[in-house]
Amino acid sequence: MAHKHLPTNENLIRLVAVGLKEASTDTPCFRASIRYMDSAISVFTHSLREMADLLQRYTEISNEIQSLEEDFNILFDPMTKSDFSNEMVNKDIAAHCMESTAIGTNVTLRLARSVLYVNPEIFNKLQFFLETDIPQYLSLREQFQTIQQKYDTLLSNYLGLPKSNEPAKSKEDALQLYEIRKQYIHVSLTLWTTIKRLEIHLSSFLVELCGSLWPSAPGMAKVARNSVFPGLSNAYNSIIRLRECFSIQAASFQTLLSDLSKVKTTTEKGVTDLFAPSTELSDYDAAVLNGKNVYYDKTSKEAQQLEKHGWVFMKATFLNTHNPTWIQRWLFIKGDVFGFLSVSANGQYVEQSDCFGVQMADVQYFPDEDRKFCFEIKTQQFSLIFQVETLVELKSWLTVFRTVKAKAVENSSKYASARYECLIDRFRLIPVVDEDYNLVTIHSNNLQKVKFNNLINSQLSRVYPGLSINPPLVTQTTALSVLSHLYLSSGNIPGAATANFWGFVNWGLYYVTNASFKNDSSHSCSPKPILELRYPSSYPDALKLADAELRAIFEGHVKQDEFTLVHFKCSWSPNATQELFCNVYITNDAFYIYTNNCGLISVSRISFSSFLHSKVIHKNHYDLLRMYLVSGLSIKMKVFIGSAEEICEKINFVLLHQRSADSTEKDLREVNTELLKGVKKISRSYAKAAKLQSLNVGRHKSGIGATSNAMGSTEPNSDSNIDTGISTIVIPSQDKGKITEKGTNEEYPSPHTSYELLLQKDFPLPAKALFHILFGDKSSTLESLLTLSHPEKAYNNIQYTPWRCDSRQKLTRIVWGVKRLTGTLQCIERMVNNEYYLFTQTSPKLRIMFGILRRIVLRIEITGYGSHNCTMAVYYHLERRNKKVGYLVGLLLRRVLLYRVEEFCKRVSKFADSILDDSRKIASALREFGVVTKYDSDTKSKEEVAFSKQVTYISFKLFCTCYLERASFKASQAIRAFGHVITSVIVFISRVLNMELFWILLLGISMLFNLFLMGKTGFSYWQERNIRKYMDSLTNEPSYIQRAISLTEMEEIIQSPTTEISYNANKSLCFSQFAKTAKMPVSEFEPEDSNSEFLPLSTNLFELRVRRNDLLTEIKALNDLERNYIHKQWRDWVLEESKNCDHIKAKLPTKYDEQIQRYCESVGKEMMNISKNLL
Repeated sequence: MAHKHLPTNENLIRLVAVGLKEASTDTPCFRASIRYMDSAISVFTHSLREMADLLQRYTEISNEIQSLEEDFNILFDPMTKSDFSNEMVNKDIAAHCMESTAIGTNVTLRLARSVLYVNPEIFNKLQFFLETDIPQYLSLREQFQTIQQKYDTLLSNYLGLPKSNEPAKSKEDALQLYEIRKQYIHVSLTLWTTIKRLEIHLSSFLVELCGSLWPSAPGMAKVARNSVFPGLSNAYNSIIRLRECFSIQAASFQTLLSDLSKVKTTTEKGVTDLFAPSTELSDYDAAVLNGKNVYYDKTSKEAQQLEKHGWVFMKATFLNTHNPTWIQRWLFIKGDVFGFLSVSANGQYVEQSDCFGVQMADVQYFPDEDRKFCFEIKTQQFSLIFQVETLVELKSWLTVFRTVKAKAVENSSKYASARYECLIDRFRLIPVVDEDYNLVTIHSNNLQKVKFNNLINSQLSRVYPGLSINPPLVTQTTALSVLSHLYLSSGNIPGAATANFWGFVNWGLYYVTNASFKNDSSHSCSPKPILELRYPSSYPDALKLADAELRAIFEGHVKQDEFTLVHFKCSWSPNATQELFCNVYITNDAFYIYTNNCGLISVSRISFSSFLHSKVIHKNHYDLLRMYLVSGLSIKMKVFIGSAEEICEKINFVLLHQRSADSTEKDLREVNTELLKGVKKISRSYAKAAKLQSLNVGRHKSGIGATSNAMGSTEPNSDSNIDTGISTIVIPSQDKGKITEKGTNEEYPSPHTSYELLLQKDFPLPAKALFHILFGDKSSTLESLLTLSHPEKAYNNIQYTPWRCDSRQKLTRIVWGVKRLTGTLQCIERMVNNEYYLFTQTSPKLRIMFGILRRIVLRIEITGYGSHNCTMAVYYHLERRNKKVGYLVGLLLRRVLLYRVEEFCKRVSKFADSILDDSRKIASALREFGVVTKYDSDTKSKEEVAFSKQVTYISFKLFCTCYLERASFKASQAIRAFGHVITSVIVFISRVLNMELFWILLLGISMLFNLFLMGKTGFSYWQERNIRKYMDSLTNEPSYIQRAISLTEMEEIIQSPTTEISYNANKSLCFSQFAKTAKMPVSEFEPEDSNSEFLPLSTNLFELRVRRNDLLTEIKALNDLERNYIHKQWRDWVLEESKNCDHIKAKLPTKYDEQIQRYCESVGKEMMNISKNLL
């Protein structure tokens, strides 16, 4: 697809490559635009060659003036010297007069040379452009014309094939046509992107050309800034600003051109795949078609299509020769009507036929023609035969006509049964064949048409100098297309007005992603153009042209009662990497933005309800216009042309006036008249100030609403009418309030006397950052203020309705709690960006003890002082119904609320500390806590209606629990305060001692070392004491955990068995050899005689045996160690002998006799036994 996405603050910006879409489908708009652009490039090339001659004359005149200056000095210079000897010259007056004249003449001649200055480098750039860029384009244009002619011829020949042509042969011809079509698509897309690059190169050259003339002359900067010539200083400053603007634009264009190349590649692949011929032979056989199988099934996706555009071939006869022919026409069906577009006779603009309601025509397959894939459109006035290229196209057209016709009957469409003629003669299809007379109305008695053509030919000629925008597509009648919207209603039906500006459809509106825009403006437009005299007599001509441009861009999506009030150009950064240059149109209902950068188009609409106000920030080479949104975000636009202060004041005036009008419900016409008067008054004020500034008369002083000095700043008029209602947005330029050091603003009224202050706290944050900490979509700060809720509760089940923004910018939502959490009504009453915010929270009616009904209203005010600090004040108010009974309840509620607010302040401080170290605190707050998402509506939600009737019962137990929580909170505060006191005392003592830090640290280390030594000494003492006690217990008491060992057990301990390591210790030759080497007996000792007698036991004997046990235990441990060592040696021995046997057997087979063989077999068995034991 020929579009790309850019993320913005609120919506997704989709850039559409209109030219690539038109080129990829080879529309009549593309063909006309390419032809017209070719003639425009030829004309401009000729102008550039003449410009080169003009610049050469500049240089020659400058050189002549320099020669004149030299001759003048040769003649006059000696006369001005003090030693001039001609006594005829009076030394009192004449000599001094000649000296002053010489000085002045030199200055004047130097100034003339500066005015005629031309930087020589510009000649090389002009020559490069004429000799490189232009020839490249001409070469590509010639290639395009050759391939286009070949493609048209081959397409005509292919469609002229008879029905009897074999499907296989038709398939081969279709493949040939496909190959040339791929070339044609490629060269068409390449030519369009080349023209866009040529436009950028030409713009770059022209900017450099303007900068290379007198503004770049040596010393001209000083001359221009101090010049007494009217307009010279303004012109110089404007050129400097615009050069800076173009440098930004050029950097952005580099990225956009890269994106355009990617889109071109993607588009080319997608279109070539789309036009790939079918591989099924049946799709080339027209003999099997009949009136039933030429439609798609009604349940298919194709049957749901309600719109279609494309080329068809119409059977016709030429006017003069009456020879039969098939001529191309662009057929469209949309909005219950169909019609035709065609390229004009000179090929430079698009014409249109009349539009016909679908119920007037009978469309069906036409099998009687000796061509494939034909259908007939038959009405009471005419019957026309059309041919399409493929079977798929035939089915698609017939199915769409059937679907749209059925839909019109179902909806009882009032537009589907009439014929609508074109009211502009220039756009009407000029007949070239007899059948064209059936498609246009030649002779008409329509008075509207006559009247409109008179307006076009007479009145509109006064405002025909040219457009202030770059249209998506340019033809010979693009300007006329725009001007036609001055008095002609705009619809959503394709026509010549759309085709010569947008293409065969309005691509910008096709890809609008603003859902609210689509919903608000999706109204049905009549296909019948209506003459409308919508402008009042006082409406300026400049705004008429801007309004016509707006309606040409957005067509029927601009309401009839909307008027353009402000129009300006700027650059807009929807993200950190892109800089889009755009035209902004501000009407009495919305902001409209149109961008065209490198042929990438985008349109968007933003409602007034999304805006708060705007302000201007002055930069070196541009003015930054910053418009703040209700969501907390802002739109930044760089203004290079015109007065940003004037634009800002007009925007704020329109915003403020519209909110005031919404609240007073004035008549729409009256509101529009007041808006127009106010905008014109501001324009006159700034025009007068600019005139006074250029004449250096002084500062402009006027009583028409604002005072503007020579620097363009504004001061408020004391008589300005500022709405002091609670939701009025105060404009910064009308800063009537005086902000004190502590942030109290006289402009913002204090809460009513019934409100009591609970808490006031200063924060080292901008007011806007604190606002988002409290009210951002990701914030949970306010949850601790929910009436009678637990501050430490996990608020996972709390539900919010979205913020509802009414016409006065008052935001409202309902918070629903769970279990013992009650719902609340939250309102953001007032917002002045980064200066003042007012929030109220109202509980439902609370039925407390003794049946008392109360509403608890909390009021939070955030007031900024400076740009980095603010104050937050929290007030509360209780309804008082029964003062006698409710006094105690009110007292308890106040204490509970105070506890809640203290916890709330603690949470706010915690969140504020999380962004305190960031340099951009507002951006950090937006990132951490989110923006404020809202929807626009003046109708209360069902939750708000239900809330007004809600009564919540607060039990005595819950009330007491909350009070006990407060007591616990106070106790914890007291403990923290006591700890703080202790800390303060320690700090105070350290200050009283007034010792240096080094000696304090040294003393501390000494104390710690002494404590360590004392602890170690004490530990040694108690350890020694415990050991002594243990030894005493061993010597004083007998031990019964002892074992007696007899002589019969001694042999087992002393003689550790080792023969079990062999599979057979007595027969194994290998083990015998090992035993000899290790000096170990082969067999074990014989067991002791079981009949041996034991000595009788006695006390001495028992002690001996105890001693033996200690010794034999050590012996047994040595035996185990020895046994393990022998086992390891045995394994190593067997492994080594196994390797030796393998070596002898492999390397020395002659020595491998019977004895060695028996030995090696024994080794092998030992290896198997070792392996078995290991496993």
